[in-house]
Amino acid sequence: MESLVKSDIFFFITSLAVIVVTGIFVFLFYYGFKILKQIRLITSRFKEEGEDFLKDAKEVRELYKGKLGSILGIISSVMMFSKKKRKTKADKN
Repeated sequence: MESLVKSDIFFFITSLAVIVVTGIFVFLFYYGFKILKQIRLITSRFKEEGEDFLKDAKEVRELYKGKLGSILGIISSVMMFSKKKRKTKADKN
């Protein structure tokens, strides 16, 4: 009879331990899924912002590409003009 009482106590304590451990796992999974959901939202936000940044960078590059081409054209024509002037002065001497 005493062994039956001991086994009942063992199963009672084991049952409580299983319930507590299960509760802890449920708690951890619940907050783990909440954290994963937030991480997914943050990464999608980063992706959207990154795409917007790339679009803006492309627009800026295109804007300055046209202006840079005209500026380089002006600089090269000024340099060509100054080289011609130098050659004509050297030829006169």
